Amino acid sequence: MSDDVIYAEAPPEAAAFIAYEVGARFNCPGFFAGDSVYVGLPQPAEELIGRRCVAHLADDSKRVCVLVRGSRPGVFLLASFTGGPPVFDAEVTEAAPIVWVRYNAGERP
Repeated sequence: MSDDVIYAEAPPEAAAFIAYEVGARFNCPGFFAGDSVYVGLPQPAEELIGRRCVAHLADDSKRVCVLVRGSRPGVFLLASFTGGPPVFDAEVTEAAPIVWVRYNAGERP
């Protein structure tokens, strides 16, 4: 999962945001390789339940998802809004809300 979302360069007008470039591994059809996701500042995961975000997991990977409460305190279900399978009981260290997406105008699969 670590190659799923990587840092991307943010344009100057988006200096208050963090930008990630999306990999194609888990994100199609909502996102494709080369799309950029701009997020706000990271927050505790509990504060972003039900929102689209980039979740930072305990294994240092990142996922674009909707956060849902997990089966016990401290873990979360990572729901895909792109049609992929959910990740159950993930340990999320922090999450950042998605505020804007720049779609790559390149070739789509």
